[in-house]
Amino acid sequence: MKKQNHKVFVFDVNNSLYHECSSGYKNKWDEGEYNFWENQQEIDDFCNKNLKLLEAQAENILKSGASVVCFSVQQSSVKVTMKLAEIIKRKNKNAIIILGGPQCARWKSAEGLIKEPNVDAVVIGEGDVALPELIKTIVKKGRLDNCPGILYKKAGKIIDCGNREAIKVLDNVPFADFSGFKLESYKYPEKLEVFSSRGCVNRCAFCSERQFWGKYRFMSGKRIFDEIKFQLKNNKKLKTIRFNDSTLNGNIKELSTMCSYIIKSGINVNWYGQAIIRAGMSKELLKKMKKAGCTHLSYGMESGSFEVLQKMNKKFTIETARQVIRGTHEAGIDVGLNFMFGLPGETDENFRETLDFVKINRKYIDSISPNRSFCVIETITDLYNSPKHFGIEEPIHHLFWKSEDGKNNYPARLERYEKLCKFAVDLGIGDKNTLLTEKDKKYLLEEYSKNEN
Repeated sequence: MKKQNHKVFVFDVNNSLYHECSSGYKNKWDEGEYNFWENQQEIDDFCNKNLKLLEAQAENILKSGASVVCFSVQQSSVKVTMKLAEIIKRKNKNAIIILGGPQCARWKSAEGLIKEPNVDAVVIGEGDVALPELIKTIVKKGRLDNCPGILYKKAGKIIDCGNREAIKVLDNVPFADFSGFKLESYKYPEKLEVFSSRGCVNRCAFCSERQFWGKYRFMSGKRIFDEIKFQLKNNKKLKTIRFNDSTLNGNIKELSTMCSYIIKSGINVNWYGQAIIRAGMSKELLKKMKKAGCTHLSYGMESGSFEVLQKMNKKFTIETARQVIRGTHEAGIDVGLNFMFGLPGETDENFRETLDFVKINRKYIDSISPNRSFCVIETITDLYNSPKHFGIEEPIHHLFWKSEDGKNNYPARLERYEKLCKFAVDLGIGDKNTLLTEKDKKYLLEEYSKNEN
């Protein structure tokens, strides 16, 4: 946007609300409180009690003089965003409000969001090209008009401009610009998040990354290194970078190249992210990553049962997992493992295999991240599209689904989740307070009972 000579103003409303909202709501930003932000009654109460704060946020946005107001929308921010959009439109009916972000994917909420009375347009895919082009059209014509990759309103009708082709060369994407953010107001001002790829090389049955992003695309190692240098130069307190990729080791060659540049330059920066378990994660590469500043890798293990891994189309064996986890640990990089519960086809014996895997490899594991939703079935995943193949009963509820024999249901998945959490704590893995929390348990079981009835 800045390259097109537009004035750009950044407002992190989420961060401002956290710091300035009524004290009774501070804990609603905790990890286990995500259901709060999806409960309409709770959000109505929150907005009513913090209405002056929301009004002030709207005033600040409008005082910037911007004629177009864009929101990046997550599932947890939709309802508050709609309230803020309502306030902005009430104060200035001519303000053009555009939504983008993960929740605006066509298969998620795009068609519902464009129907909202205070929304003028929705960017349905990658916004890197679509949004600047749309703004250019608004400046030139003084109104919204046809632009691939958006939905917009014209004379009361919704116009679907079709999908935009995904960006092929990520090296051409500008560096992330944090200059408009007050980094000192964040919990970890010394840490920033960037990405080096989009999508994933795998297609796990439960995952939507491949369908969401399309073909896996990655930046060159030199491009990633250049961004790291840029961020260090422009953010003097920066010490740590988190890669927001679905997997930072999708392209081993470019990952290694990035490490070579970092080591050769002598820059001092820590970095970490999500990774897939694969044979290419050799001891030599892991040692090189450590030397280049890698401090932590979270691996998508999901299950310790090879039978379950095969059913979910995971591309590694249990032996490969052992080797990679041990190699990562011995390289001096912290190892985190992600687990899911009640994956379709998982038996009690399969779950015991997961417990055994954790116990056998305990000395190489620094933390575990159990999926708090156990196994959600999203609409574009293979699980959703082939329920018969995976033994899933229809109709499918994304959270409260069950197997055709009824044995794999929400309470059963919850039980396995709690067993693994306690098992890990007993082994001394992870944070006890985090793993043994029961936030939302009662609420979700009540919702499950309602769904069953």
